[in-house]
Amino acid sequence: MNKRNRAFFTNIFTPLERPNIYFGDGKNRKHQFLIESRVKALSFLTGFTRFPILFTFFLLSTFYPPPSSGLPVEDVQLVVDTQYFQVAKKMISEAKSSIQVMMFEMGYYDQHPNTPTNLLIKELIDARKRGVKVEVILEVREEGDRTTKRNRYTGKILSKGGVEVIYDSLSKTTHAKLMVVDGKLSLLGSTNWTYYALTDNNEASVLVRSQEVAWALIDYFNRVKVTGSPHPSPLPKGEREGMRGQKR
Repeated sequence: MNKRNRAFFTNIFTPLERPNIYFGDGKNRKHQFLIESRVKALSFLTGFTRFPILFTFFLLSTFYPPPSSGLPVEDVQLVVDTQYFQVAKKMISEAKSSIQVMMFEMGYYDQHPNTPTNLLIKELIDARKRGVKVEVILEVREEGDRTTKRNRYTGKILSKGGVEVIYDSLSKTTHAKLMVVDGKLSLLGSTNWTYYALTDNNEASVLVRSQEVAWALIDYFNRVKVTGSPHPSPLPKGEREGMRGQKR
């Protein structure tokens, strides 16, 4: 080993000649982080032996990350189980200017016209007829699974009713379940627009009254929208008939 390399490794393994440093309130030792100034292995592994100030900032940023920014809200309401249908129906029926819906699965059942999900879909079409801008993003997959078949069929019904329907990119799954109305009210959670989700499942969502939250969700909606397409692959022959009686 030449002289230069020997000096480098000597500096790496030379312990810092400084007293122990504590981070904490000085009272509760369980929440303090002790840096032993003479632990050679720690100094070597971190690579901060020669940069004690940077090492200190590294520890602070690791254990005390900066707080995330929040959005102001006027009110938040918990919406569980069958409550979702009434809340969603009221939001759509009272919409004045715009409705954005992003849904993993949305089913329309021809043989069961008065099921909750059919009624919500009809409310969207009625809202569009009275001049409200209605946009819907639905999940589709290349394999043509049940969710894809159901969403394409429902999307076709919505499109006939004047609703703008976008099918998401095949390269990414849209698992969100959200609705924004008039840029003020946001309903989001676990609930799909399917028969069992609206009538029998354990589901939890929140209704948020906040213009800032609504705008943030609309921005997200638009970012997903531009990656999708209004024209999914053609509906195979017989698929429409296969969707008629399904209630899941």
